[in-house]
Amino acid sequence: MAIETSGGSGAVGPVALDPTAHGFFDRGAYVAAVLHGRPSGGGDVPTPSIGVLDVLVGLLTVAGACALAYAALAPPRPRLHRVGVAAGDAIWWLRSLHTGYVADYVTWLLTGTVVLGGIFALTLTT
Repeated sequence: MAIETSGGSGAVGPVALDPTAHGFFDRGAYVAAVLHGRPSGGGDVPTPSIGVLDVLVGLLTVAGACALAYAALAPPRPRLHRVGVAAGDAIWWLRSLHTGYVADYVTWLLTGTVVLGGIFALTLTT
């Protein structure tokens, strides 16, 4: 199915649709699918597969989150306190850049957005 687009959408010419999208243009089939649970006769939807690596990454993420929460909420210990003081001394200049003004929050938000956007641009492929 091809639909001619025009107007303010920015697309010019016919646009090819996935066979599953036909159910949205057939009002009767769409109403039957939503209200009565009848399938619209669209294409097959592929079932995602979960591998061992996916489970391992998920478990490592949960373990990292638990470790970070413990480090943030646990009572202070002398060994960890020394590490925190050393890290604080190493990044004192970074703390001095933040004065507490609203403009600082905007600057750090934009800086983080630009850095993440740059990382995504370098690592994501089409």
